[in-house]
Amino acid sequence: MRKIAGRIFGKYSVDDTVQEVYDDYTDSYEELDIRQERIVNETDKDCLKRYRKAKDNNEKFRLGYRLYAMWLSKRSTEDISTKTVEQHRLISEKLYHGTNNIGAFSDSYSKIRYDDEPATADDILLSDSLINELYK
Repeated sequence: MRKIAGRIFGKYSVDDTVQEVYDDYTDSYEELDIRQERIVNETDKDCLKRYRKAKDNNEKFRLGYRLYAMWLSKRSTEDISTKTVEQHRLISEKLYHGTNNIGAFSDSYSKIRYDDEPATADDILLSDSLINELYK
């Protein structure tokens, strides 16, 4: 039966060859999915702990922005995950009534995240004051 199917379907027929399977093989996309799942399941409390312990300024600032996005997603009726940094700023202008400058915070995040500029001490101070205000 297999020989007949092999003649009819050619290279698309069922093959008796054994393929080697490697248990420790992980595709780069699978690694990304695993990493994304961990990010999605991370609570704001866990992220806040990581933020407080972070030594690297860039990592700390990006974690601060993640905390800000988590805060924004809890208070907004819109889906924040599909919005850009500029759209986050516009949404937060309606929801945030604190003393910090969200525009400067968003601009700094754009420079650090997309232009690969290092986070300055002023950026960290801005992030610290905003996070302390949002997560009292």
